[in-house]
Amino acid sequence: MNFTELPIRRPIAITMLVVGIILIGLVSSTRIPFNLLPEITYPKVTIRTEYPHAAPEEVENLVTKPIEQAVGIINNVVKLNSVSRPGVSEVIVEFRWGVDMDVAVMEIREKLQILEGFLPEEVKKPVLLRYDPSTDPIMTIGVAGKIPLSELRFLVEREIERELERIDGVAAVKVEGGYEDEIVIELDEKKLARFGLSPELVIDRLKRENINLAGGTLSEAGEELAVRTLNEFQTLEEIKDIIISSQTPTSAGGGKTSELNLAISGASLGSASGIAGLLMGGLSGISGLGALLPAGVASGGEVKVLVPIRLGDIAEVRARHKPREEIVRLNGKECIKVSIYKEGDANIVQVANSVHRALERVKNNLRVEPISGFELKKLNSMGERIKRALNLGFYLFFNLKPFPLYQPEVHLINELEIVPISDQSQFIKEAIYSVIQSALWGGLLAILVLYFFLRNLASTIIIGLAIPLALITTFNLMFFSGISFNTMSLGGMALGVGVLVDSSIVVLENILRHRSSNPDLRASAVRGSKEMIGPITASTLTNIIVFFPILYVEGVAKQIFGDLAWTVAFSMVASWVIALMLVPMMSVFLGERVRIPKELLDIDLESSYQELKPKEGEGHKFPRWADLVKFPPEKEPDSRARFVRILSKISVLVKGMIEYGLSVLFWFLIESLGRAFNWLAKIFQGILYFPLRGFDKGFGWLKHHYPGLVGWALNRPGKIFGVSLGLIVLSWLGLYLTGFELLPDVDQGEFRIHYRLPVGTPLSENDRRMAQIENKIPSLSDADKITNLFTTIGASIATSALESEKGENLSEMAIVLVSKSQRDFSDDQMIERFRRLLKPEVSLNFSFSKPQLFSYKNPIELEIVGYNLSDLRKASQLVMERLAQIPGLEDVDSSVKEANPEVAIIVDRERAGHYGLSSSQIAEILDKKLKANFATHFREADRQTEIVVEVREDQRATIDQLSQLTIQLPKGGLVPLSALVEIKPSQGPGNITRVGGSRVALITANLQGITLSTAVDRINQALKNLELARGCFYRITGQNEEMERSINSLYLALFLALFLVYIVMAVQYENLVHPFVIMFGAFYSLVGVTILFLLTRTTINVFSLIGVMMMLGISVNDAIVLVETINLRRKAGRERVPAILEAVQMRVRPILITTLTTLLGFVPMALPLEAGYELRSPIAIAV
Repeated sequence: MNFTELPIRRPIAITMLVVGIILIGLVSSTRIPFNLLPEITYPKVTIRTEYPHAAPEEVENLVTKPIEQAVGIINNVVKLNSVSRPGVSEVIVEFRWGVDMDVAVMEIREKLQILEGFLPEEVKKPVLLRYDPSTDPIMTIGVAGKIPLSELRFLVEREIERELERIDGVAAVKVEGGYEDEIVIELDEKKLARFGLSPELVIDRLKRENINLAGGTLSEAGEELAVRTLNEFQTLEEIKDIIISSQTPTSAGGGKTSELNLAISGASLGSASGIAGLLMGGLSGISGLGALLPAGVASGGEVKVLVPIRLGDIAEVRARHKPREEIVRLNGKECIKVSIYKEGDANIVQVANSVHRALERVKNNLRVEPISGFELKKLNSMGERIKRALNLGFYLFFNLKPFPLYQPEVHLINELEIVPISDQSQFIKEAIYSVIQSALWGGLLAILVLYFFLRNLASTIIIGLAIPLALITTFNLMFFSGISFNTMSLGGMALGVGVLVDSSIVVLENILRHRSSNPDLRASAVRGSKEMIGPITASTLTNIIVFFPILYVEGVAKQIFGDLAWTVAFSMVASWVIALMLVPMMSVFLGERVRIPKELLDIDLESSYQELKPKEGEGHKFPRWADLVKFPPEKEPDSRARFVRILSKISVLVKGMIEYGLSVLFWFLIESLGRAFNWLAKIFQGILYFPLRGFDKGFGWLKHHYPGLVGWALNRPGKIFGVSLGLIVLSWLGLYLTGFELLPDVDQGEFRIHYRLPVGTPLSENDRRMAQIENKIPSLSDADKITNLFTTIGASIATSALESEKGENLSEMAIVLVSKSQRDFSDDQMIERFRRLLKPEVSLNFSFSKPQLFSYKNPIELEIVGYNLSDLRKASQLVMERLAQIPGLEDVDSSVKEANPEVAIIVDRERAGHYGLSSSQIAEILDKKLKANFATHFREADRQTEIVVEVREDQRATIDQLSQLTIQLPKGGLVPLSALVEIKPSQGPGNITRVGGSRVALITANLQGITLSTAVDRINQALKNLELARGCFYRITGQNEEMERSINSLYLALFLALFLVYIVMAVQYENLVHPFVIMFGAFYSLVGVTILFLLTRTTINVFSLIGVMMMLGISVNDAIVLVETINLRRKAGRERVPAILEAVQMRVRPILITTLTTLLGFVPMALPLEAGYELRSPIAIAV
């Protein structure tokens, strides 16, 4: 029994195998996680090192350069970038794609440990940061309400933050915006100087007094008691009453006692005699002083009194809001921002769904009225469940949800609004549903083509089953291979829908051809499938082998397309097995119902057509008991033998009953399916009557005239070859007209605007300007399609891959649009509208950014290399002026920023040394006096409030006041700051950016309406005659550098794919000439690729080149089947030209079927509809 006979001889075994695969596949599909992208390991590590109080040049020379030299020798490092800022060094190490980043990080740590002894002592330990888009928040929520912002923030922290942090998969929840309460202790600088106290002493006393400590245990009356010291602050008055120091009143010149101005229980103590009088007159009224009087003091005796100096005597203690660094608004209303971060291995969609459920629980807890039983019953009713199921079906096929679901009115306390601002899972769901929708429509169109050509419902269903069975089998292989459902893996399956039926079509069509001349069902099935083993094996291998060269691809392309290649390979192998196992079995199983109508037969079969007459025993007659139950023959009587014979009869009887029951059930199922097939066939023929008549006429004309057309071409080989070669050359040249880019721009329905006002602009002015812009946005065209406008004033923004900054002059707007299906414009068009709106604004720089899916680099990055910082600043300005004039370049920005105004304090080392002070000691004292320093926490119920210490603002607001601040000397005594330092206004140092060990000015830009290659050409043309300072030159990097590396490696992969296809076919045919004949069709397909790319404005990028690679494998499939048939005719004794004409006549139907099913299967993927189509469309258009 050979391979082709197995499914026909063992149908139950094959059926059970298929059922098992389906069952396991469905279970596996529920265990496969959903993600937007494949797991991509970005080869980038940032080393962040803090060097407090150091200027950028010091940071560069003492920290950045040593780190660069240490890590630059690590294997597989391709680029070193760095930014030296005041007090901070960031070194960005880029490795080759595919490097094990865990090993790379370990090697960096080893180099940094060796370097620790050579860095300045003040330098803090370096921190390593890995680049990964998944570290961005997966969801952002805005919370607003009609309560004070401080109470709103506390409510969010108590009700929402705690609920979300309990969710499995949530790594962190970050709350921003609003007001935070704190208790501030404002020290009086003059009183500190008078008493010789310092902020450090106050902070230390606060920490020591605010404690709850366990003190062991003691036993009393047989009971063990815990001893605890309970001294945490309960009220602000307790904080004021803390004794900071106890001092003796000292005399000044002239014998007079210095005034202390201490208010003790309402008495003013102006002199020592006053104090003594109060002590003698009545100590009971003076709080705390009785304990200070020595026992047995005689009247008129000399008393040495220690006067307690309390915190309230030298400072004001009050509650206030923390100084605001950010203001957050949602749709013009100030709100609280909540960012949710997922754990590294958590699934985005599952975590996001859990977050949404948690928010529903929070809303139910905060409702004015609890949800009623009627509402719960309505939400969980059968009608609502049916509507949800119907909505899902309509959404999958038509992207519609026609049945409105019941939504109870929710009124939250204080008119709270909890609104999701951005949600990564939403785009993932839309993109995945879009892929599934394309696959469904592609499969339906392919099945419709099958019915038009086969005109037999049973045949159509047999081949149509290949699609879901192959996909379910792929689910199994994906699960065991650890591949997630993402846009690439699902895209691979959707792209293969039209190809999955090719093998089944070829096998079934050949079986039906043999059946038309040979009524033997089994023989025709075995022979028909056996003849096609070679062609479909070769075509399957060519479809798979083209992905093998991806192993040699460099850059981001290899990371992206691994999942796509595996899923295509899995589905192709599954379709091959189905074509050779399931299709022959079902063709015999359904018997005479599977056939080609006589009017659709090819010309060569019309004369040999025979009516199907199944042999005896074939078909599906009602099972007979006598055929199934056969007892063993009787033997000589024997007691033991008789017992064995009885057991044998019982076992045969039981086995027969089981088999008979199953046979009856099987017969009933087949008869029911047969009747259903007949009714469905009649319905389809009725609905498609007129289209089928038109198709019959067209196909009939093609059957009769196509061989003549081929004969005409065979008589003119030179002209046909010359024209074809010319078209191929023109198409190859035409591809360069489409333009080049690394990755297609994806419309995610979300973008950000980064604003920069002049340096020094206060937060309040920034807030006013942003409010003006927000008020103008409703005047934009299609402004009603903006679902959320989220503004952050004072935000941190990323201006490039190298730097980020934060300041009161910065702002950011996040604009979220409705889904792609609900608008007729792209996000780029909306960005252009915002750009026109913002251009008239005065003293406002702005730039746009969109979420990056695959690359962490800007579209345009231009590095101006030099050493002198002033030369780099001038060169940067010249280049930016040229780039601003290039059409299509927008948001041009430079890493050379405007200097920050500051107050420079220059320590006189000689004077400081005379008083026993160092520069660092002076800097630390000023740090304590000029900013709020955390001391401890004030606990109130479940709420913790920070206690901070600072000098009164009105005593440090100006340069003159700053110069009068006192510095406590190590040996006692005070000296004003002006005696130790020089204070003058200054411009703060900028940043120093380095790339590859050289200083650079990094200029970035976005693209608008032009391709990356066009932009690079225009930049080179604009800067061709630019004269830069001596030693300065420029180079274009960013995505252009990545594009050249990835696309060049893909070119190599294309040539390798062609060669591998040739090898497969040479092995198949044991001939070196036939593969060249077949592969000429692959070259000729470039004509169609070029035409479609030009018509659809598709560029050459990593996605379109992968599509071309797939096309190379698919385009030879029809030629393989045709050449195989020609060889069979030649072996039968036919001459070459007649063999070719006969083969063309015999294979015109399967070639048309496979071509049209493949084409129509790809059409839904190629259409510019729904979310994420930009990632699939180039591949589908190429194929």
